[in-house]
Amino acid sequence: MKHKFDFVTETLEKIKSRNLYRKLHDNRVQGPYILFKKKKLINLCSNDYLGLGSSKIPNLQLQSSSRLVAGNDFSFSILEKKLADHKSQESALIFPTGYMANLGSIPVLAQKGDLILSDELNHASIIEACRISDAKISVYKHNDAENLKKKIRQKADRKFIVTEGIFSMNGDFADLKRISEIADKNNAILVLDDAHGLILLFYY
Repeated sequence: MKHKFDFVTETLEKIKSRNLYRKLHDNRVQGPYILFKKKKLINLCSNDYLGLGSSKIPNLQLQSSSRLVAGNDFSFSILEKKLADHKSQESALIFPTGYMANLGSIPVLAQKGDLILSDELNHASIIEACRISDAKISVYKHNDAENLKKKIRQKADRKFIVTEGIFSMNGDFADLKRISEIADKNNAILVLDDAHGLILLFYY
């Protein structure tokens, strides 16, 4: 049996073989210019054309546009490294908002022929992300492991269980121990939105 994450490696290899794999390139925005590989270039892909607004923003770090289009301010890479270390992970990727994080990850992972099992009290960003994917969606009763066990029996190429760690609307905790056990027994991938758990951790 293939490992449940093998499809990620296979997909990346296909993208690379078609010369479509993109990388972030570090730079530094300075008004209407970008410093890239020790060269000072005119920034023609900024949301702040000619740097007209930069003088009004008291901040040395200005991303100016998409990190893939306008280049990546290296301070973001530093932050991602610190976040990955904090979560004991290989790497991390930051998004502009938590909403965008779900929209930018779930539809990429879950494809046609896959099954998403989503808690009924998941945040609107998760619901929307599931909807725009091509996967079949099955909603299980809130934090109900027995209902999840029944729902996960459906046939699918890959199965994803999507839940919040701490639910944003009522503040209760997901039963992650049982959910993780169900995911492992069914070779499913657990997708955890732990935005509120992370905030709680920093708060205390």
